[in-house]
Amino acid sequence: MVFLSSQFPAATIFFQAWKEILLGANTILAIYLITRQKLWHTFLHHAVFRASVIFCVFGLVVALLTFQNFHSFAAGLMIGFRFILIFLLIFTILHLYPSAKNLFLKTIIAGATLILTFGTLQALILPHDVLSHIGYSESTILPYQTVDQNYDFIRINSTLRGPNPLGAFALITLTFATTYLLYSWVQRHKNTRSARNSSCRITQDGEYLATKPVTTGLRSGDGMDGVLKLRVFSTFLILTSLICIYYSFSRAALLASVISTATAAFITLFHLRPQLIKILLPTILLPIALIATTIFIHRDHAFVQNVFFRTNYYSTSPETSDEQRIDSLQHGITQIFQNPLGVGVGTTGSASLYTDHPIILENQFLFVSHEIGIFGLVIFLYILTLIFIPLVRRHDPLSVATSSALVGLLVIGLFLPVFADETVSMIFFTLAAIALTTKGVKYAHKKAKRTS
Repeated sequence: MVFLSSQFPAATIFFQAWKEILLGANTILAIYLITRQKLWHTFLHHAVFRASVIFCVFGLVVALLTFQNFHSFAAGLMIGFRFILIFLLIFTILHLYPSAKNLFLKTIIAGATLILTFGTLQALILPHDVLSHIGYSESTILPYQTVDQNYDFIRINSTLRGPNPLGAFALITLTFATTYLLYSWVQRHKNTRSARNSSCRITQDGEYLATKPVTTGLRSGDGMDGVLKLRVFSTFLILTSLICIYYSFSRAALLASVISTATAAFITLFHLRPQLIKILLPTILLPIALIATTIFIHRDHAFVQNVFFRTNYYSTSPETSDEQRIDSLQHGITQIFQNPLGVGVGTTGSASLYTDHPIILENQFLFVSHEIGIFGLVIFLYILTLIFIPLVRRHDPLSVATSSALVGLLVIGLFLPVFADETVSMIFFTLAAIALTTKGVKYAHKKAKRTS
């Protein structure tokens, strides 16, 4: 779409909003189907569906009451509520047509593979300005960025809108691929153990073994060939995700990726092999401690100053990204106290560029509260809670990966409005809807009854 926008500037708005137009049309169709089949009571019975509808209606009311101009109004609604709409839409579709789940998953996997592969090529092989040949420029989307205008540190963005969205997107794929690979390893050991104890359903520890394999949500093929393909593909996604996170030079994504993958490993082992947690914990903490110590020791090195602290004295940027972030945080906090009911939809982020007072807030939670107030923020956090709690209690890799990825994205949200990017937000909330509508596998740990 960037290429088309560069070739047909008059239709730029249409090319930028095509996803939202399609989303709006499908939302109307979903409302029609729910109404026709008299399923409103069924859907509103789900707390997460009910809270999401309230959030969207509340946001629309606030947008109408604080209307400034059409462009900021439309852009604000698209940026602030499209990910909730996609969640509601996928949630509805999968309740009406459960077989569509695999189609959604395969589409996401195909798109992720293309984005990560191109990002890896852009980082390691292709010229950093390769995207300029297909319309990426200052008038559309920059083909690459730098660390505080230091051209020794090129930040790639693959085909997304910037390095930070690429880092957040790669975090999602890294978490999912790591979770599936870990589940594959754990399941192999459980199957081996089950084969050794096939004559008895109860193990020597007095626990019931799983009577069916873990449902991954993907069809990896039959037999060992399918399992091997899944492991190889998961490894490929892990490597390309790590490369994209590194060369995006997104500190938030780097920190969040450590937290989300550690969360996924902990939840996985807690549910399936709790005895391994004592081994895993030092295995995770020791490398983290070594990395943190190394960064501290070499804090005066040019690489560490540029990548981690953004304090290189040779930078040509008049203001560092950290200084800009601190200024935005101070402004956002001040606005919460001055306007607890919110300033209005479209008053921050890229939508505010259509107003007389553009404001950029580098925090997802301040972003929401600035636009629709503290009450809107409470609803938003309530929706995330309703997504997280059911998934973290399940034992299947799709649920574990989604809940762990949410933890990572919320960490990024402390430093960036992570859900303002359409690719990151729509992909994650699509996965969340798929996970919530998929029944997870649970392993019941029961003590064996003693016989005398």
